[in-house]
Amino acid sequence: MKIAFIISDKANMTIGDCLSSAKTFEVFDHLSKSYYELVIPDNNKHVNMAKDLALFLQEHNINYVIGSDLGPKAKAALEEKGIKWMCPSSDLSKKGIIKQVLSK
Repeated sequence: MKIAFIISDKANMTIGDCLSSAKTFEVFDHLSKSYYELVIPDNNKHVNMAKDLALFLQEHNINYVIGSDLGPKAKAALEEKGIKWMCPSSDLSKKGIIKQVLSK
C-alpha cells in the first residue's frame, strides 16, 4: 500500500488541506517501509486540479491520500480513480495516521 500525504509547506513538510494546496506529496510505501517525495509536474495547465492530481496519483499507484480538509471535488475525483482518502484529526502524527490507515 502507498499512502500519499498532501504537503502544502515543503520546508516543514506540513500536511496540507486539499489537493489544490499541494506543493508535493510525501509517500509512505508500506512494502519497503520507506518515505519518498512524489513531485507534482510543474505544467500549470490544470483545468481541474482535483481530477488532474487524482489521475497523477493513480498513475503512481497511490492507494490512499491524506489531507486535513479535502473538499467534495477532491473526494469525488479520488474516489473516481479508486483512491481512498482520509482527513485525520490534527493531533495525529504521520506515523499515527499510517497506523490507522493500515488497520482498516
